[in-house]
Amino acid sequence: MNEVVSGGYGSARDIARLAGAILELAPDIAEATTRSSVQAISAGGTLFSVKNTDPIIGSVQRLLLSKTGYTDLAGGNLALVFDAGINHPIAVVVLGSSLKERFTDGAALVAATIAHFAGVASL
Repeated sequence: MNEVVSGGYGSARDIARLAGAILELAPDIAEATTRSSVQAISAGGTLFSVKNTDPIIGSVQRLLLSKTGYTDLAGGNLALVFDAGINHPIAVVVLGSSLKERFTDGAALVAATIAHFAGVASL
């Protein structure tokens, strides 16, 4: 029997705290994750472009950080940090979704959070 073991485990809270630390300690890196692509230079001096794998970055207002992830074992994962209009970063984390649905799930969580802070009831 072939067992599959993860290299690590983390809760949604763990991921949200990590994202918060990145915002605080490496704001330039966090900001780069909100763009569709960025230019980088390798240690050897080669310039290359890195494409963002999050297709919803353009639709999340006041996005501060985006991190995608997918493995067969963990499924589709997504962490988004944004300002919901209260001048305080809010993190939404999707764990164990599908490859495509993680983005739909993330967008729904962002919309529900904004609606909550706007005083609009949402389901």
